[in-house]
Amino acid sequence: MKNSIIEEMKEFGLDTNEAFNILVKAIFRSTMFRGAEYDGTMYNELPNIWGSASEKGVEKKYCCNSDHSFAEYYENAECAMDVIDRVEADFSDIQFCWDWEGVDCEIDEYELENEEAILEYLESLPDKEDQVVIDSIVTMRNDMGANSDHRGSDHCLLVLPFTTRTQMKSPTLREFISHLYLLKSHKFDGWYEMYCRLSAKELEYTCELDLSFDHGS
Repeated sequence: MKNSIIEEMKEFGLDTNEAFNILVKAIFRSTMFRGAEYDGTMYNELPNIWGSASEKGVEKKYCCNSDHSFAEYYENAECAMDVIDRVEADFSDIQFCWDWEGVDCEIDEYELENEEAILEYLESLPDKEDQVVIDSIVTMRNDMGANSDHRGSDHCLLVLPFTTRTQMKSPTLREFISHLYLLKSHKFDGWYEMYCRLSAKELEYTCELDLSFDHGS
């Protein structure tokens, strides 16, 4: 039986907490959330003033009224998403979609002797989506809860599920990434809600991960 990703990372001299911290940081820095597929339809982020440069332009008014100054906008946020009917579905019926955009991860903080080997291993993550992350019951929690800041919020015709706690049994990397985005309330945004770190505790049959996010300022 093939080793799990965490077991393979431990071969570099990492403990469970270090391995998960490096893995999750690499995932959030290297993947771009693209949307979700439900009932044969792909739902993407609609143009809005908080979107990427490619999404900005005249169409941004579809989602947010930006005809006034930033200060006025922030005090009197008007968003079309608040008044239109959006599709709702259970997480189990939705498939989150993301792209790998070249694996990017900083591991200098761990002062590892085999840094190059670890970085080379991380570069292979896009080819490991069907590999088990850890053979255990994994519980993940978002310590910060939902981000109430409208900046960077999702502008999608499908209500993207969010939870502060999720559980998986021997998840593949694909399942693990999907549940990471389930824990992130602003899924398309990488500025106003940024992943920071996690604390991992591994027991005999279970593993608990507590994730921290920075909600920006």
